[in-house]
Amino acid sequence: MRFLPLFLLLGCLPHTLHAESALPKPKDARKAYIMSLGKVYMGIKFVEGNKDSCAQLYPEYEKANNIAYMHWKKKHTRFLAEFDTYYEQYIKSLAGNDSLKHKQYINIMNGKFEQQKTMRYADLKKMPAATSKNTCKNYPQIIESTLNPEYLYSKEVGFVRQQAVKGFETQ
Repeated sequence: MRFLPLFLLLGCLPHTLHAESALPKPKDARKAYIMSLGKVYMGIKFVEGNKDSCAQLYPEYEKANNIAYMHWKKKHTRFLAEFDTYYEQYIKSLAGNDSLKHKQYINIMNGKFEQQKTMRYADLKKMPAATSKNTCKNYPQIIESTLNPEYLYSKEVGFVRQQAVKGFETQ
């Protein structure tokens, strides 16, 4: 089995979150599946990372943003569970029955999610103060619109679902 880790295919996602959402067109359908899955899953993690970054910069919005995040998770439970399953299946396909490899891949990806959060914090800090503060203040609305990966990456979501039905998640 060829090792195609999500983090190598994605690069630095936080800087491309609001870019045009076009499906990848590589010849290899598995690679396209992995790229699409990675984009969606990193988008899911970005929602949490944005909340945490805002809490560090603007503690006055932490309570409202935590409540909004919990409501968002509850509203999108089915979608989040579905993509957690695809993600876990992908990690298992890389590791096979090797539990040590499985832990290593999980640790690598968790490190990438933390790196993404750190980059988001830095991005918010670089923004003009009023823009950064407004972004964090409006987090409850933003997670249901411009930050919502189910809508932001709707093409990728559809592609992953289509390919998962065909069995690409474990090939």
